[in-house]
Amino acid sequence: MDKVSYNKWLPAELDIMEKYREKETTKVTAGYTTILDELEKVVGFRRTAASVRNKLGRMRGRAGTATTKKINLDSYPIHKNLKLLEEPNRGGYALYSLMCNNGHIIEKEPCNWVGGCSICSGEFVGGIPKNDFRPAVVYLIYIKKLKAVKIGYATGKGKEAIIRRFTRWTMPHEYEILGYDQSTRTEAAEHEQWLLNNTLDYKYFTERQDFAGWTEFRHQSIVKDLLPEYETVLDMAFRI
Repeated sequence: MDKVSYNKWLPAELDIMEKYREKETTKVTAGYTTILDELEKVVGFRRTAASVRNKLGRMRGRAGTATTKKINLDSYPIHKNLKLLEEPNRGGYALYSLMCNNGHIIEKEPCNWVGGCSICSGEFVGGIPKNDFRPAVVYLIYIKKLKAVKIGYATGKGKEAIIRRFTRWTMPHEYEILGYDQSTRTEAAEHEQWLLNNTLDYKYFTERQDFAGWTEFRHQSIVKDLLPEYETVLDMAFRI
């Protein structure tokens, strides 16, 4: 049997898909054909209609713009150590908030609920990268409008890695970089998880937000306590 390969979605493709994400409906015949034609011009091969439909579903679900649809919990079993914190009424592609027995609040699509708590299991975007020595940073940014800070992880080097992260995955608030710690992907992933796990008492948001990474926001009162964890601290950090 021939091995089926997965073609990762490219940034240029995601830009095209973004144009259609806001639409309430997309006709399967006309709409998908238009999208498929545009994508093919970019990547040189033709994706399937099912692939486009699934991608749009996930994009709309994560952005909170999916058609309201209550899902059948029998079809999406929840791990015994997890508790669903909201009504399952945003479709099967949305990210839902759950809490584990240890108090960790996480976000998962329904198909991943059965896997349990990602923080307890050490999962990091599919698993903590093992022996990955490529560069990555753990960063701390400040959002003045919220008077809050965000702990995060980005692949690459220095401030450029952080800026690139927020160019690709936008956030609806302006931010300033307070500090970052340069290391490897494995070390940075472990460091970020340690910081997040040890600052849960200072979580900023109590309800789900419509942008990725909202669970990593913390009250600005812990800035001084966090700074020693970062190798590079910028001037802005001392003005808060």
